[in-house]
Amino acid sequence: MLAAEDWLYAYDRTLTDSSLKHLLSLKPVNSGFLLAQGEFYDSCGLERLIKSALTSGNIYTEQTIIAEITHQAGHVQWGLDAIRIFDTDKFTLAPTFSHRGWTARHYVTPIRHLFWRDALALRCGVGP
Repeated sequence: MLAAEDWLYAYDRTLTDSSLKHLLSLKPVNSGFLLAQGEFYDSCGLERLIKSALTSGNIYTEQTIIAEITHQAGHVQWGLDAIRIFDTDKFTLAPTFSHRGWTARHYVTPIRHLFWRDALALRCGVGP
């Protein structure tokens, strides 16, 4: 499993306060950009985590489990310099990607609407 670095720890506190405390001492994992190959369920011992998620999971449980898989069976491949995560342009009308050195951008929840702004700008020939 190869993953991108996240800008914060968006993890399930129930898990990071108990069996997955170690995740908070490692790079935060972004579950939006992954390259996965192989079987992880048995090799990473996910049965307990999945069963727990079924009864007490929340919006961060999936990302927490993916972070555990990444740190057990792979690594954080792409840093914040390659895949940008930010929300400082959430109120701008013009695209902010022009002349940047990123490979990709992750449009997190508060700025998902900007994806369409940037996609239209690229389609119209604005920027690289």
